[in-house]
Amino acid sequence: MGTQLQFVFDPEKLKLMKSVSAIGDHQSVYDPKDPNDRLLLGMKGTMSEAELNLIKFRMRQGRLSKARRGALYTTLPPGYVLGAEGEVEKSADRREREARNMSMKMRHRFQ
Repeated sequence: MGTQLQFVFDPEKLKLMKSVSAIGDHQSVYDPKDPNDRLLLGMKGTMSEAELNLIKFRMRQGRLSKARRGALYTTLPPGYVLGAEGEVEKSADRREREARNMSMKMRHRFQ
């Protein structure tokens, strides 16, 4: 009976597998039956979760900082464009102007 080699890159699929004889990453290969390797894999998982949360926190803080400075731009609504100096301007396109005016009339009509 030969050894079956299977590469699994999805952690969810790895959890569902019945028997795993080795787990590897870009640094080493680990044996899940060895307590030291299990401890190391658990620590690596914990550290990667902490790092992911830190990256998300920094991204959120960066967006808040840009918003406070007035430099945060998301997608502008139809009918508006970003001017040469970074200010929001009404679009010069006639069709966009008409659509914007119509939506404003409808909005005021239903308020």
